[in-house]
Amino acid sequence: SLWQVFRFLERTAHIEVGAGVPQTDGRAFILLEDIQNIFPDARHFLCKGRNVGFMMDRQGNNILPLRIHHLPGMTIDVVLAADTSPRLNAPQLYYHQQYQETPSTSQQETSSTPQQETVSIQQKDAISIHQQLQLQRFQPQQEDEHEYRRPHGPDVTPRRSRVSSGMNNRYIKSLTLFETFIKHIQDGQADQANLIRDDFRHHFDSLSVEMARNRALQQQMLEMQQTMLELQQQSLDRLAIIQSRVQAILVQNY
Repeated sequence: SLWQVFRFLERTAHIEVGAGVPQTDGRAFILLEDIQNIFPDARHFLCKGRNVGFMMDRQGNNILPLRIHHLPGMTIDVVLAADTSPRLNAPQLYYHQQYQETPSTSQQETSSTPQQETVSIQQKDAISIHQQLQLQRFQPQQEDEHEYRRPHGPDVTPRRSRVSSGMNNRYIKSLTLFETFIKHIQDGQADQANLIRDDFRHHFDSLSVEMARNRALQQQMLEMQQTMLELQQQSLDRLAIIQSRVQAILVQNY
């Protein structure tokens, strides 16, 4: 049997590959249903930052039931449906002061298709996250105001573990990469966004030991990674819409 490796955040799964059939011109495939048995809300797929589309017949229609190509030796990233995926909250890893989100007045309203409006709304959410990250990045760590201390003798009250300066620097660098990625996506610079995402993954891996000990750090890094995957997929969806419209115009004119 053949198996395809799928990854959602840091969870991986091996899913059995279906043998080629006449309907797929003999090409091996993985059924969406089989993927959703492991990742229930899976809807989009990426491989090395590029979209993995559903298999189509010679007329350009999706083959039912939905399925994707088998990519030997590759790991396919799973992207959840936008309405079911976790949303990224402003990081609360080291800091306790909360900031109230201020709506951005610089965002221009646009009239577009429902899908494009959804993309615009979610990118605004990402911009708000970006602003909150900048606000919180250099705030000093604070002690709990009501932390109990013994009046005499050694202090044996459990405290939050402080983070090392090296880990803090890597986390800050990850935030910077996240912000840069958002800017490239907004500017339509897909290639640069792919490079930034690769750098982010490197920092993600470098923090794996700390994430195993610090659940808050793990949660924030995973949520940033998922947000990047979602924004990248939305960018690919918009590109596909534009390409289909261009193709339709060419067909009509020629």
